[in-house]
Amino acid sequence: MKKLTIAIMMLLGSFSMASAELGVSIGVSGNLGLYEASGSETEDGEVNTAKNEEQAGAMGSLFLEINPSFGMLDRLSIGVDYVPHKIQTGTQTTMRNTVNPGGPAIVNKNTVQVDINDITTLYANVSITNWLYVTAGYMTMDVVTNEKLGTGSAYADTSLDGYTMGIGAHIENDSGFFSRLSLNYMEMDGVTLSSTTNADNKVALKSLEGNSAKFSIGKTF
Repeated sequence: MKKLTIAIMMLLGSFSMASAELGVSIGVSGNLGLYEASGSETEDGEVNTAKNEEQAGAMGSLFLEINPSFGMLDRLSIGVDYVPHKIQTGTQTTMRNTVNPGGPAIVNKNTVQVDINDITTLYANVSITNWLYVTAGYMTMDVVTNEKLGTGSAYADTSLDGYTMGIGAHIENDSGFFSRLSLNYMEMDGVTLSSTTNADNKVALKSLEGNSAKFSIGKTF
């Protein structure tokens, strides 16, 4: 998250001297997508769970853009998009038997739920025609793990980085009000977390990717 904040500050600062030649756009977006995550769990050095999960999700966001109006940058917009609410995954519950020498097996109940916060995207839009554009951006998000594991393991929170790209249509009237519809693909880097109580226990997110449709409305000043 800190890397993205620094990049945004540098971006805004680099255009401060040319503010008279810049347009500024603000707006809101709604996003509906289908996302797939692939991961695995390792307990005592043995990989015992590996699965793919697919889930539909929706989120709203705010965005701010600067629009250079000089030279070759006339068709370029650079912006930042921020999701002001958290996204909660469903709760996964598993029951696992643990060998108990000299006695009955011990049944451990494990529940895991994840909150995703501060989804932020630094992006660039490039107009191909008066209404068609392509977009690409760098994404970051904070992941808060909420687990209750019978093994006693616990995992720290983390952040994920990735990218997004897409294609969209932009319609604007003479007053500067506009609407957009875009189709986007996103992919986040994987991460492996070790238990804070047993280093041999790990959870690994191998991939997180998805496709989504985004609708936006806004105004250019």
